[in-house]
Amino acid sequence: MLKYFRFRIPHIRGQLCRDAVLLASVLMQPAQAQSFELNTDDWVRPRNGAAIVGFEALRQTVEAWSAGGGSGIIEIRYPGGEEGGLWASELTDWLVAFGVPSQYIHAASGSARRDRIMLEVMEPAKRPPSE
Repeated sequence: MLKYFRFRIPHIRGQLCRDAVLLASVLMQPAQAQSFELNTDDWVRPRNGAAIVGFEALRQTVEAWSAGGGSGIIEIRYPGGEEGGLWASELTDWLVAFGVPSQYIHAASGSARRDRIMLEVMEPAKRPPSE
C-alpha cells in the first residue's frame, strides 16, 4: 500500500502545482477600473436631485459600482484647492444619497485637468491606502 502512495504523491503534487499556477495567473490579472468625467462647468450650475440625476457621469459611476457588487471603491479625483475640495465633498454627499456607503468613496486632490472631476470605480483589489 505504501508503494501506491509513493506513486500517487508526485501526481498529486504536480496537479497542485498546476492549480497553484492557474490560480496565481488569475489573481495577478490587473483589476479593471472604469473612469468617468464630470465637467466642472456643469457642476457649478444650480443643483437639485433632478439635476444631479441628469449627470451622465454620475449615473454611470453609480451603475458601475452597483454592477461590481457594491464592494469596489469610487475615487473622486478633483482639482486642488478649496473650491475643488468643496465640489468633492458635495459630490460625496450625493453619492451617499444615491446609496453608496461613504466607506466606499475616496476623494483625492489632483485631477489631471482643472475643469474636470474624475470618477473612477475600482475593484476591491485596487483600493487606495487609507489615510
